[in-house]
Amino acid sequence: MAYTFFDKDYLIYSDKNADLEKYKALCDLYNVRPLIELTEEEFKRLHVEITYEENKLISALYDKENSESKPLRKNKQLLLSMQRYFEWSKEYIRILQLISEPPTSLIDDIAQMLHGIIAEIKSKSKTILYLEHMITATVENPIFSYVAETSLKTAILAVHYGIQMKFTYHQILELGQSALMQNIGLLSIPKEVVLTEKKLEEFQKKLIMSVPIYSYKIAKQLKSPPNVCNVVLQSRESVDGSGYPLGLSDEQLHKFSKIISVCSCFTSIISDRSYRKKHNSFEAMATVLRQANKKFSQEVVQSFVRIVSMFPLGCIVEVNGDRFGIVVEIDQNAFRAPFVSIVKDNGKILNNQNVLKTKSELNKIVSVASQEVYKELTKTLIPTLEEIKQA
Repeated sequence: MAYTFFDKDYLIYSDKNADLEKYKALCDLYNVRPLIELTEEEFKRLHVEITYEENKLISALYDKENSESKPLRKNKQLLLSMQRYFEWSKEYIRILQLISEPPTSLIDDIAQMLHGIIAEIKSKSKTILYLEHMITATVENPIFSYVAETSLKTAILAVHYGIQMKFTYHQILELGQSALMQNIGLLSIPKEVVLTEKKLEEFQKKLIMSVPIYSYKIAKQLKSPPNVCNVVLQSRESVDGSGYPLGLSDEQLHKFSKIISVCSCFTSIISDRSYRKKHNSFEAMATVLRQANKKFSQEVVQSFVRIVSMFPLGCIVEVNGDRFGIVVEIDQNAFRAPFVSIVKDNGKILNNQNVLKTKSELNKIVSVASQEVYKELTKTLIPTLEEIKQA
C-alpha cells in the first residue's frame, strides 16, 4: 500500500493506487474512519482536531502493516537457546572441576564449546542473547556455578561483539576463550571470600585482586595461546590506570581486554550474587555508560551500546500508552529504539503479540517494567528450569 506520512509516524493519506479492500478492512479492524477520500489539504485541517486516542489508532494501523503478529506463547527458539546455554554451563562446570589436574584435552573442549557459541550467535535467531533470562546449571559446590555463569555470559557477549565488529574467526575464538577464562582464577580463592555477603576485609580484597594472576597461570597451564594469556591477565585493568593487578592504562591494554572488561561488568550486573539479586539489562547498560572513559574504553562502550542497545534483547519495557513488552530485535542505527513485542496492553495480557518499532512518539519506550510487571511477564514468556530440562 502507498501511504503519505507526517512526522514519519502517523498514517494520514492513501493514494489512488492503494489496495482499497485491504485498507477498508484495516480501518474496520481498528475502528478508524477512512481517510482515503480526503485530499491532503482536507486532512491537514482535520489533523488538528484528531484526539490522542485517534492518533493511537491511526498509528496502530501503520504498525499493523509493519509488524509480525504471533500467538502469545513461550518462544520455542528461546527455549532451545536456553537449553543450549544450560548444557554449555554444565559442560563448563565439568571443565572447571578438572582444572586442578587438567588433562591436555581441556583446551580442545573449550574450543569446541566456543564453536557452538559462535554458530548459535551467527544463526538467524538471536535468542541466546537474552542473557538476563539464561539459567545456569548448579552443583554442590556453588563456586563452580558462579564462575561458569559469569564466564559463559561474558564469552557469549564478547563473541557477539566480535562478530558484529567483523573480527576474523580466529580473533573471535581467542576473544571468546579469553572471556571464558578471565574469571577462572576464582577457583584458587576460598569460596567463603568469593561468595561472602559481607563487606570484604583488606586481606580479602587482596585475594580478589590476585584473581587475574591465578587465571593467567591456569591459562598458561592449559597451553592457551599467548594472546589469550595476556588478555586474561589484563581483564581487570581499567583505561584510567585504576585497575589491577598491574595498574595498566589505555594504550598499554590489549583491545580484547578492553572488550572483556565491559562485557564482564554487564554480565555481572544481570547475574545473581551472594549479596544481591540480579538487575535488569537496562540498568547494566546504564552502569557501563557511566564508566565510559574512566574504567572502560570510550570507543568500546560506543560500539557496545550500538550493538547491544540501551534496551538489550530480552529486556522487558513499558511503551507509551500503558503497554508492556519484551525487546526482540535491535536497530543499530537507533540504539534507544529497538523492536518490542507487546504482551500487555492497558492491564490485559494479549492473545497475540505485535512487534512494534519504538522510534515514534506513540510507541516510544517510557522505561523498563516495574518489578511486579517484570515478574508477571517473565512467568508468561520465559521458560522455566523444568521446561528447559524437558526440552
